Amino acid sequence: MIETKEITKIFEKYLNKKELKNLYLHNRISHNKMLKILKDAQIKKIDIDYNAYGEFLFIVFLLENKLFQAFSLGLHEYRGKIIKDYWEVWWDINDEIYKTFPDIPYNEVLEEINYRQKEIEKLKPYEDDTTAMYNMIADLCDEDAALAELEDFNLI
Repeated sequence: MIETKEITKIFEKYLNKKELKNLYLHNRISHNKMLKILKDAQIKKIDIDYNAYGEFLFIVFLLENKLFQAFSLGLHEYRGKIIKDYWEVWWDINDEIYKTFPDIPYNEVLEEINYRQKEIEKLKPYEDDTTAMYNMIADLCDEDAALAELEDFNLI
C-alpha cells in the first residue's frame, strides 16, 4: 500500500496543493496534467475496458517505481455524462506483473488518447429520472453508495 506521504512526493512536482487535495479527495487529476505525468511515466498498459460505471480508456503506469491505474474518456452510464476533463487515478494496484510488461512509447499512448477523444465526441450525455437520482446520491455520498442505493430500489 502506498502511503499519503509517498503520493505527495510523487505528484507534488506535477500538481499544486489544490490539485493534490482533489487527488486525495476524489482520486482525480485534470486531463492536461495527466498528459504531463504520463510523459514522465513508464506506461505499461493502455486499453478500452469496462468498470462498474461504463466503458473507458484505462492506463496502467509506473511512476517512481509505484504502479498506478487511471481511467477516463468514456460515458459514465449512471451519471449520463461524458468523462473527458479529468482522469480517475488509483494507486493501490496489487498486480505487480505489470512491472514486467514492456514500456509503451508516449507517442503511441498519445495517439490512443487522441483517437479515443474523437470516438467519445460521438457520444451524447443524457439525463433521466435514474441518472438524476444517481447524481444526487453520488454527490452526497460517493459513486459506490449511489450504485448500491439504485440497486436496492431496483432502479437499475
